[in-house]
Amino acid sequence: MSAFKKILAHVDTETKRLDAWHRALRLAEASGGAVTLIDVIEELPVFLRSSAHGGPSLLETLKKEKRAELSALADEARDRNIDVRVEVVYGKPFVELTKAVLQDGYDVVLETIDAGVLNLHGGVALKLMRKCPCPVWAVRPDRGESVRRIVAAVDPMSEYDADNGLDRAILDTALEVAELEGAEVHVVHAWGGRVVEQAVFGPFAPELGEYAKEQMAALLESYADDIPAERVHVELGDADHVILETAKSVDADLLVMGTIVRTGFQGVLMGNTAERVLSNVPCSVLALKPSGFESPVSAD
Repeated sequence: MSAFKKILAHVDTETKRLDAWHRALRLAEASGGAVTLIDVIEELPVFLRSSAHGGPSLLETLKKEKRAELSALADEARDRNIDVRVEVVYGKPFVELTKAVLQDGYDVVLETIDAGVLNLHGGVALKLMRKCPCPVWAVRPDRGESVRRIVAAVDPMSEYDADNGLDRAILDTALEVAELEGAEVHVVHAWGGRVVEQAVFGPFAPELGEYAKEQMAALLESYADDIPAERVHVELGDADHVILETAKSVDADLLVMGTIVRTGFQGVLMGNTAERVLSNVPCSVLALKPSGFESPVSAD
């Protein structure tokens, strides 16, 4: 059974960017899933929300206009025998999208990203990656609709994922998309980085490298039939640099990675590494949360 049966696609009718919608259609066709097409009216001043003379308020007018635009898009899905429904809500986009996921149990939410990168200073996609409990697919407009090569970024040596639960979810998700798209999967793990450059660790670099390869081999043992050795990349270096360079070198269309949450800070990405990757990645990103993640957004 596909992991992508309930799909939430955000379309901003103001910008007319439909990349997330096109990806959602393709995903639904391949998985047999259903799509909810949603737009969010961002918060308006109080005097614009109410009607001064008994006629329709601006909010009601905007909802009607946006629903009409989304309904026209939904007709395309129905023509392709895809189960689709339309929603127009009011509020902050990342909050309303997260609430929809919490209320209706979506398997994935799709969002188009600006100019091919994730905006670290307020972009909806990055906020969803921090707050939304389900996988978030940030769609890069200039990569086309097909997915040919996927990079799965894992860390079998992570103290935050001791049982490799998140790593396995990343691998399973990457392989699921690969099966739907007819794509190939590469796996990357960065080890050492700046820490082995320090004099105290430098002499142990060869041993650390071998240990990293052993841990990767153990993680991938049950995936050997799907991920051949030539697509496994275990590299010395900082994670952000290694992941980005691997994505570039294989000309990846999609990076599948995890977002780790600091203890005590719900919805915050682990350190700067993940955010540096997300702000510079040359392809679309599918980001997963660790098991047990609780969103700081309330379903109510």
